[in-house]
Amino acid sequence: MAPSQIGPYRILRPLGEGGMGVVYEAIHESIERRVAIKVLRPQYADNAEIAARLFNEARAVNRIEHPGLVQISECGKLADHSAYIVMEFLRGETLRQRIQTRGGSLPVPEALELACQIADALAAAHEKGVIHRDLKPDNVMLVPDVHIGERTKLLDFGIAKVSTNGMGDQEIKTNTNLVMGTPAYMSPEQCRGASQVDAKSDVYSLGVLLYRMLAGRPPFVAEANLEVLMMHLTWPPPPLQDQVRGVPAPVVQLVHRMLAKQPEDRPTMRQVQQTLAAQLRPVPTSWRHSAEHPVSSWRQSAEHLVPARMPSMVETEPVELSPPTTLGNGAVQTPIHRPPSSGMIAALACAVVLLGGALVVYFYTSSERQAQPPPVVVTRPAPPPKPPQPPAPIRWSLSTEPAEADVVDAQGNFLGQTPWQHERPPGSDVTAVQLRKDGYDEVTVTLSGSESTDRLIHLVPSTRRQAPAAGPNQRRLRTSGPGAGTDQVRPPPPKKKSMWIEP
Repeated sequence: MAPSQIGPYRILRPLGEGGMGVVYEAIHESIERRVAIKVLRPQYADNAEIAARLFNEARAVNRIEHPGLVQISECGKLADHSAYIVMEFLRGETLRQRIQTRGGSLPVPEALELACQIADALAAAHEKGVIHRDLKPDNVMLVPDVHIGERTKLLDFGIAKVSTNGMGDQEIKTNTNLVMGTPAYMSPEQCRGASQVDAKSDVYSLGVLLYRMLAGRPPFVAEANLEVLMMHLTWPPPPLQDQVRGVPAPVVQLVHRMLAKQPEDRPTMRQVQQTLAAQLRPVPTSWRHSAEHPVSSWRQSAEHLVPARMPSMVETEPVELSPPTTLGNGAVQTPIHRPPSSGMIAALACAVVLLGGALVVYFYTSSERQAQPPPVVVTRPAPPPKPPQPPAPIRWSLSTEPAEADVVDAQGNFLGQTPWQHERPPGSDVTAVQLRKDGYDEVTVTLSGSESTDRLIHLVPSTRRQAPAAGPNQRRLRTSGPGAGTDQVRPPPPKKKSMWIEP
């Protein structure tokens, strides 16, 4: 049952939920401040480790003190001992929703700017000894910002790794064999176990996220999570330039360095942020908004490349996000849109003028096109059909053990000796042949005219009395017709008697 009041905050409605927690929209009744409150489910109230992870999220965010992270102001426990944290209420959309509204991928300048802002926030986290470990589109919010137009906000540090870093805190120990994170965005070392990851793991996850924003798909996709984990461990990522065109070569090289299997082969998060900022630096300085934020908003600095959307003034209903990996989504909130600026109105006016000029040119040239004769359409004759291919021949192959047996057809004609092979056109007839060899029983083999045959036949020694073997001065004769293959022994001619004449 949802609580109606948490301290001075009155619960308004649920915003999202996960396997372990629920996020509510609430308001401070005295000062009318709107907040988001993440509450653990009652069944986990007595689980000290899960409660510690929730408070770990508050400690990690407040340690970093970066505008790119959702701010957390309070934490505590309810009457049923359920832990909760109070966060700032964000009006915007998740990165996953932005990717979906853009048709599955983002334009190159927009993707580079968002990745640059995320890298800047993560670099600040790494400098304070905090590793996020669950970077994915659902954990990135895009909210309006008065300084740069639009800002990314990292959510859900519930499974973040917080080191002591000289701050007097104790790091929450993680089981060596425990795999934590979202499979599509996990680094190879994270796939092997959650306790051995360092800041380079977030670099790999951001590389997957940037690949996803540009190519419209993660580098590794499979039906089962175990297959995805094995791909992270062993498979090289598909070349980014084969998935999407127009990405600068330095960005392609950076993404593949971030996706290196070995952590030492990847750049640091600060190097990633500086490389992305260098790719955005050629944007004219007139589009900059603050020297503190060298990377300007994509909506205002790259409108000449990809037109921004024109939102309405009406707030949309809250959108339910996909379930997170730990305590539920962070500040899941609704988007609010700004009115069109004067520059946008001027751009629309220019577009109307250009459209009117295009219509005048079209109607002027259409009269000239009507006077021209219709084009002659030349049709090419269809190529002649290919002649049908003859059917494959049928091959018979007979071998015997022992070899050199005579092969004879039903009419007694001698066909050859084993090993014997014969090739013929296919048919539906059946042919019988006989295998004959001295001292062995005769064998009849039936061969089908519709299929090839390759057989080895073991001859059985005959028990019948055999004809005497031919002597050295005798020879065998083979006759055709009935009884072919039998041996006939012809006796040698009689010797001439020598005569002696007495002298």
